[in-house]
Amino acid sequence: MFFTNPQNDVGSQVKDWWNRLPLFTTFILFLSIPLCISSYFEGYPIWFIALNPQLFVESYYIWTLLTYSYQAIGLLSAVFSLYLFTTSANKNERNLGTVRYIFFFGFYSILLGSIFVALSYLLQNISLPLFSTMKTSIFSGLWPMVMIELVLLSNKDPDSSSKFMCCPCLIKSKYVPLIYFIIAILISRRIWEITLGIAGGYLHLSGFMNCIILSESCASKLERTLFYPLTKLSSFAFVDEFNGSSNFGIQRNQWSNEFTPFTGTGYRLGEDDETEFGNLSGQAYGTNTRNKNLPNRLI
Repeated sequence: MFFTNPQNDVGSQVKDWWNRLPLFTTFILFLSIPLCISSYFEGYPIWFIALNPQLFVESYYIWTLLTYSYQAIGLLSAVFSLYLFTTSANKNERNLGTVRYIFFFGFYSILLGSIFVALSYLLQNISLPLFSTMKTSIFSGLWPMVMIELVLLSNKDPDSSSKFMCCPCLIKSKYVPLIYFIIAILISRRIWEITLGIAGGYLHLSGFMNCIILSESCASKLERTLFYPLTKLSSFAFVDEFNGSSNFGIQRNQWSNEFTPFTGTGYRLGEDDETEFGNLSGQAYGTNTRNKNLPNRLI
């Protein structure tokens, strides 16, 4: 626990978290906070950013399919969703690469927003308030993407047990999205965002949406052309940095069974010639041969 270990205090944890934030996740963090605060001021044009089905269809507010994710409504909801998003999307953007994650984020924003608009017109004649008010309601915030991220992460090892927030009991990871769905029904106003986000996560897990992930070759070309200025930033995650893949799995280095015996000339214990020792390339202990197609470091 960092509360008792001076080597892992709260400040170090926050600094480490900040240093690990990749470019696009940091951009969303810096954009969502001021937009949320601005929504409390009278005259703020929230309808130009959040998605409203009626304005989308009748006034052609098409751009809101891409902008609604950045407009959080309610400070508590914004803080909670940003916390969950930055802790989960952080890993996925590092894994996929910034370019591929931008396209992944944009695709699901458009897809889930379009589904909400379609449902609002298909279900508008149902007398229940949950359906009859959809057309005039607002679809906004990061909750759809947060739930996609949580579904993907919780199903990496679905039968593993972990604590849920402050709950003392352990639950299986695969039930975490269901718990969030129940919470949304009971206390949250973001029912549709959470529901469609969960649906989007399981849709991606089915494998039908793998085609929307850019190939490594295509993403690499975009890094060298359209996104080249962004690659100069230290937080940019290159597509081949961790050999990312579309299943959000962490790809670790693969080691072959071939063993290279000692062939160099070592030094006796206590001799400290760093230059010549470095030239031995670790052969004084024998080395395993790495797969040359993978990055030369462990995650």
